[in-house]
Amino acid sequence: MVRRTRAGQQRDRSRFAYSSFWELLYEIVRRHELVEKVLVGLVVAERELGWPHLQDLPSDLLDLGDYGILDTVNAWRTALPDEKFELVHDTSKMIQKNRERWMKILDPTNPAKVVGQDRRTIQFPLPVTGLRLEESHKLASLQVADVVAGAACALLSARARFHLTDYARALLDSGLLSATLGGIWPSDAVTPEQLETEGPVIADSATYIAELIARDDAGRSGA
Repeated sequence: MVRRTRAGQQRDRSRFAYSSFWELLYEIVRRHELVEKVLVGLVVAERELGWPHLQDLPSDLLDLGDYGILDTVNAWRTALPDEKFELVHDTSKMIQKNRERWMKILDPTNPAKVVGQDRRTIQFPLPVTGLRLEESHKLASLQVADVVAGAACALLSARARFHLTDYARALLDSGLLSATLGGIWPSDAVTPEQLETEGPVIADSATYIAELIARDDAGRSGA
């Protein structure tokens, strides 16, 4: 239930958007047995929770920036397992709005725990010393990050259209794809085995992160 406008992507929580999404999904499930097997969990959840549950979810639940930060932290921890680092993010109203929540998630005194499932696990506490917001035009490293992100967007857009320009080919030859992580890309992999998601559930990551956010100062000082 995300619609694209001239102002960008907006989340539409209207009853019409909800019904349109689920009607299409149910139709696909009825037509394709394999899709039904893969998405049966979503179907069960919709039947149990329904429209009222959607209204109770936080407005920023689908903010991709949140998932991107955790993906980035996990990637650098894998690359540099013995290092701690500071997160520097360009000025973001969403990050600023949820800064207190983020500081609780990033707190180095958080209880040690591995959460998630199969290949999608993350270990707490995170190796992060702090979160700093900066204006990108004032910080060279953020300007470089913007250039790299723009180049990656151009390359992936060209690949999605099956039209590699000379610029896109040069980016591909530079090895830019090896610098990307996370994200979603169309694939014919649909089964848990193909997606490498058949592993065990260690602990529910959403529940653990919610517990971190809910902890008060008294509880944290006694941890």
